[in-house]
Amino acid sequence: MIYSLGRPCRGMNEYDVMVVGASAGGSTCARLLGEKGLRVLLVDQATFPHPRGGHDLILEGDLSVLGDSFRERVERKNPLSLGGLSLVGDSLEGGSPSPAFKGIGVSRSGVDTLLFEQASKGVDFREKTQAVGLVRKEGLVAGVRLANLSTKEVKEVTSDVIIGADGPFSMVAEWSGLETHNPHHAWVSVQTLAAFSDPIDSIVRVHPLLAHAPAYAWMIPQSADSMSVGLSFPLSRVRSLHMDIAHELSSFLAHPYFVQRNISSSEFVHSSMRIHPSPVARSRANVLLLGHAAGLGGPFLGESFSNELRSAQIASDVIFHASENGFDPAILAEYSDRCSLELGARLQDSKNILRWMGYPSLLQRGIQRVDHGTNGHSFPGLWHCKETRKDLANPIQFLRVAAWA
Repeated sequence: MIYSLGRPCRGMNEYDVMVVGASAGGSTCARLLGEKGLRVLLVDQATFPHPRGGHDLILEGDLSVLGDSFRERVERKNPLSLGGLSLVGDSLEGGSPSPAFKGIGVSRSGVDTLLFEQASKGVDFREKTQAVGLVRKEGLVAGVRLANLSTKEVKEVTSDVIIGADGPFSMVAEWSGLETHNPHHAWVSVQTLAAFSDPIDSIVRVHPLLAHAPAYAWMIPQSADSMSVGLSFPLSRVRSLHMDIAHELSSFLAHPYFVQRNISSSEFVHSSMRIHPSPVARSRANVLLLGHAAGLGGPFLGESFSNELRSAQIASDVIFHASENGFDPAILAEYSDRCSLELGARLQDSKNILRWMGYPSLLQRGIQRVDHGTNGHSFPGLWHCKETRKDLANPIQFLRVAAWA
């Protein structure tokens, strides 16, 4: 038995942990494990630092995962502190802001670059390196086959734990038998950074698009005069309708809400995500999945990016604990349960909103219940108000009074 920093480890393997995917979740997990003294290999098929389009937000409670140096660099840019969440209707006004919703708007390109810079200081990193399969020994995953995209050379690298942080269509998940992908859980998005001629408030807006249900638009303030504006649709629906989502976003930006503010926008950026509950399991034996690979992409309350960070922190804690006990599989198995426990409330809120958006028939059922006198004391204030029904304001309240649905 070989000892590293006082901990027993398996000398046969080249690394304690191998992380496939160096975006936010993968880089954060690699950094945290490297800081704890584990031997970590971080691989990505891209060249770093690489430009990544789009903007996102980080919930206030997850900023601590990024580390003090990261926070200081972000804070020097004077990001706008977000002041609430509002779900709005076609008027793009109204809604009921949630004071508990706090965070900052960030550039994904800038954030990913900073996280990569932090991680690469303390772990081994290989760019332009693609995972092409898992290495198995005696029925267990023992490593990853890696292809150098420049030389085309394929090499097997062994490790005690394999982390899949390779995005919404994770190959690590598929190879390890954790893939339970449902095509209806894959969403595609297009967004742009819009600059406004007048100051904007700090409220994040989510706009259900019932004409394309389930679908939604979002507006995330990035500064006092700019915000990320985007649309997201289920991939299956985009394909079945042959939708041009960039055209849909252009049409959305033609709304008077934007036109009256004389906005200008940069190039459109496409992305994809996979939202819960796919896959259900987030770990198996010594393979753990992070972020979108784990089905933790919740698009409605800002938790998608934050879930990447939080799952990275949970994984690093569990792996370090397991490393002190010879990488005990029973300890590694705690990862899935901890994800469900610590992220469950967020995911359920997002799932409720998705359900509301995905099934407009719920709206009709609610009205019918009022007509038949069921729960009549709750619905009149919501449905028998012309402005409320026009704007679809505050669907969160609808969910509360329609708990039977």
